[in-house]
Amino acid sequence: MKKYKLKLIIYNVNIIFFILLIFTIVQNNKAFQRYKELNIKEYVGEIYQVRANIDQQILTQVEGLSTRILNDEEIKGSIYNPDYLWSNVKIYRMKERMINLIDTYEHISGLDIYYNQQNMIFLSGSYKKLSDHTSAAKPYVDWIYDIENYDKAEYWIATRYYEPLDREVATFVATLPFIPSINRGKIAIHLNTEYIVAYANELIVKEESHLSIVNKDGVKIEGNINSNVIEQLLSKNKEDVNYFIYKDDIDRIIFFDESLMNDWIYVYDIPLKNVYNSQKFILENIGVAIVFILLSIGVSIAINLFIYGPINQIFSIIKRLPTDNEYQTMRSEAGYVKDKLSYTLERFEKLEKEMEQNKQIIFNNYIRNIMEGNMLVEDINEKGFDPIYMEYSQYFVMVIKLKMETENNRINHHLNRIRDQLILEDKYYKVFTLIENKTIKCIVNFNKEKMKKSTIIKKITIHLQNHESLSIGQEATSDKDDIAASYYQALEGLEYAYIMPDLVFLDYEMEGFQNFKLTGSREFIIGNIEKSILLKDKIAVQKELTHIIQAIRYGRYHHNYCLNTCREVCSTIRRAFKILGCELDELLGYDIRNCVKKSSDIYELEEILKAIIEEGLRTVENKVKTPDNQLKQDIIHIIDNNLCNNVSLQLIADLLEIRYDTLSKNFKSIIGCSFSQYIREEKLNKSIELLQDNKYTIKEISNMLGYNSTQYFIQLFKEKYDMTPKKYQQLKLLNTQDDED
Repeated sequence: MKKYKLKLIIYNVNIIFFILLIFTIVQNNKAFQRYKELNIKEYVGEIYQVRANIDQQILTQVEGLSTRILNDEEIKGSIYNPDYLWSNVKIYRMKERMINLIDTYEHISGLDIYYNQQNMIFLSGSYKKLSDHTSAAKPYVDWIYDIENYDKAEYWIATRYYEPLDREVATFVATLPFIPSINRGKIAIHLNTEYIVAYANELIVKEESHLSIVNKDGVKIEGNINSNVIEQLLSKNKEDVNYFIYKDDIDRIIFFDESLMNDWIYVYDIPLKNVYNSQKFILENIGVAIVFILLSIGVSIAINLFIYGPINQIFSIIKRLPTDNEYQTMRSEAGYVKDKLSYTLERFEKLEKEMEQNKQIIFNNYIRNIMEGNMLVEDINEKGFDPIYMEYSQYFVMVIKLKMETENNRINHHLNRIRDQLILEDKYYKVFTLIENKTIKCIVNFNKEKMKKSTIIKKITIHLQNHESLSIGQEATSDKDDIAASYYQALEGLEYAYIMPDLVFLDYEMEGFQNFKLTGSREFIIGNIEKSILLKDKIAVQKELTHIIQAIRYGRYHHNYCLNTCREVCSTIRRAFKILGCELDELLGYDIRNCVKKSSDIYELEEILKAIIEEGLRTVENKVKTPDNQLKQDIIHIIDNNLCNNVSLQLIADLLEIRYDTLSKNFKSIIGCSFSQYIREEKLNKSIELLQDNKYTIKEISNMLGYNSTQYFIQLFKEKYDMTPKKYQQLKLLNTQDDED
């Protein structure tokens, strides 16, 4: 293994070297960027300070001089009357006053006052009159050209002042406050820009740097700045930056800032190397980086020598690991060790997956046994099975089931998503879930002192949508019978999801399912549905159907009774249409009695049945009237009119003027049932109407319908409606009183 020792050291040293090299380069680059940004920020601050000093110390004073040449008394005395005529303006000779101003402020080179009306001008305090200043070979002041037709109150211009300075100056021109506006009196204050630049350079004591001033039109005010720099300056100024690099004989960096007083731009020109020097920075830092890398390599070698012993032992253990035949003939020892490790890792991963699967099976069995009352919670806690540890004293069971019908893989995916959201850790409750038979069964273990059951239910329902039904059992202690009772209550409550689809969740205790009625009186409503169909009264059928659906939803009946009622309604509709000669099974392509299974709830069932009834009645009405169909209508009409007069086949044959034996032979094929059966059904339907009127006794109704024996009538009525006529009349009367209340 000695060769491995050397390879290990070389390999690790190379890795560390390249990692440290990349790290050093990245860190030095970041350090240089910080160094560069800090230095540039320092110089930006300096040009900002220069601009602030010149604006506040010089330009502010200059702009204030125009109002201080005359005091308030002199200004008032210069105007003799409100007509502001030139002849009434007192002209002050201000030579001495102007000389004092120039001597007081070093940055002022000269001062002019100009009155446009009579072309008079004070030049450094000496009064002169210009006959035609525009044609003069050498005019006194160039600024007169610029302001003659300019109406701003004050502004700055770059001009040439010939007498007595004979040089370029910066001039501030302002309207005189004591001259009428019609005369356009102006004062021009000429600044010594050399003094301003010298003043600024005293603020910036940097080698090989200098300050210049230009205006926003690109006119140089003062300083040593060439046109190329001015051109770049104006373009960069529009980009809202405050420095740029300029390549001349050497790289230079230009900092600039705009004056807040006028249109000047202060330009600070300095060699780039004085601001930041990349070569110098690298040379200063590379030595430290090399020392750091060498020390790290030395430490790496020492660590590798130290850990070689344990690694050698590990390799010895790897050699003894079991393997299969395909790894026995390897061309190198290193490859042999590598393949052995790979094989071992594969075995471990496989074992880990099998353990995880077994763990889930054990978990599911424990949860199922707790729910069904076969195990105590304390027994599982004592076993120390980590996935199940129920630390709180209160429990309840809930069951979640999908309402929609879909493929098994989509159902499992949907249920797993809900389960993952439910089992998220909470401070005061835990949820233990089991997925089977397209449902999620949950034991909720909670701290009753810190959180109520209702609060937990609100938090859980957040994760549910309209596609799921949630049923909840009563609160329970750790007693296995209590938990089992809660579980079976949740299962039973889930049966009511079809009947009560509008509820967000079904709480067994809250709804009181244990008190729901096991039976009721549905026969008379179902009979009305059948009668309305036979009468082809669509509105009446829909009304009766809505009535029975509402009775199922709000009547607090047991779910078995409700489902049986729904099936009986479907059978009645099927039977009634068959009497009308319409086979719904053939029309729809399926048995209408399967609608209960096909619908997700009673409201969907109601819509399905209404659509079927409408289609069935439309089919009956649209049938071509064959002689048999017309004959059927005539037979039904005769029977309806003579039902209480002992109607017979002979009477019908006589009225229709057909042979008795022909009618008797074809009656069932025309009507759909035998004559006696049809008469019996019609008489019983008629008895319902007479009982609802509550005007006749049972005996009177029996006689009216042509029954010789009242007992026989009662027997027939009970066979069809599962109750006696008297009981039906009492129930109808009771329901009528409840509706009135």
